[in-house]
Amino acid sequence: MSSQIAMIPFVSIIIPVYKVEKYLNRCLDSILSQTFANYECILVDDNSPDNCPVICDEYVKNDSRFKVIHKNQNEGTAAARKSGLDMAISDFILNIDSDDWIEPDMLDKMYKKAISGNYDMVWCDYYEEYSHESKYIKVQIENLDKVGILKELIGCRLSCHFCTMLIKRQLYKDGNIYFPSAHFWEEFVQAIQYIYHAKKIGYVNSALYHYNKFNPNSITNNLRNIKVRNDIYENLNIAITFLKSNMDISDIEPEISFRVNGYKLSMLRFKETRDMDKLFSLFPESHKYIFDKRHTAHPISKSLLFLATKKIMFPYKILDIVSFLKNMSTNSVL
Repeated sequence: MSSQIAMIPFVSIIIPVYKVEKYLNRCLDSILSQTFANYECILVDDNSPDNCPVICDEYVKNDSRFKVIHKNQNEGTAAARKSGLDMAISDFILNIDSDDWIEPDMLDKMYKKAISGNYDMVWCDYYEEYSHESKYIKVQIENLDKVGILKELIGCRLSCHFCTMLIKRQLYKDGNIYFPSAHFWEEFVQAIQYIYHAKKIGYVNSALYHYNKFNPNSITNNLRNIKVRNDIYENLNIAITFLKSNMDISDIEPEISFRVNGYKLSMLRFKETRDMDKLFSLFPESHKYIFDKRHTAHPISKSLLFLATKKIMFPYKILDIVSFLKNMSTNSVL
């Protein structure tokens, strides 16, 4: 059993837990292996139907730094994180997904950076873990101001995976951060709010987080799911509304448009989400950027999207064929 930590922890780790019994021990063991000992780890069992609740209870029993919230019904990742945040007592928050894991020195490096410059947020590089390879992802935010970081994030050149961010707890309170109920892309909504409200943003030039890309049950591996796509619509709309209400978006309008147009093309492929009036009411400013050279979607896709904005119908299944072409954009939702 680990020794008791008498003082108030410096970092609160929040981990939503749902249907990850295959990966949960690895995640929690990576926390136990930290060289930085002064933390609390709040596990939020989101009414998981597998063995996860039992696993959570075992770690709580064996280490006083671990706590658990057992929910009576499944509410989704954002709500689970909010529950963990309400319990947290530390000055800094680190979110971790329960099927991922972290490097032994992550807390040490991130916390030291945060207090060294009084940063509201600190980012780090990370690994994307696939079944047969590990890919190093560089977080390119050095020498960027707030607008520059938002442009990188919205333009899909910077991940909104905020498990690679150590965030000052006061930022949640001062920014009155909104936690969306729609599950997919909820991190996108929250990351935009954090960046906007942060006064100082720091960066650690090390890959400290391992992002599991081979979990077949992950929402990110179910993009064809209609509910997932509807969640994207809702959260895109929330994010755009927030930006419009709080800042002049003229500098980031192209990036918003590229992301929105990629989403619209994705929606056109499925009759269940092919509500033209609803679809094209989402940031209509994006239409003037359909043929922008900076948007690297395939020319056929761009042409079909343009025709759709004019209510000209066509065989939308063409988009399925286009999506497999080699030069299809890497920043498109297709």
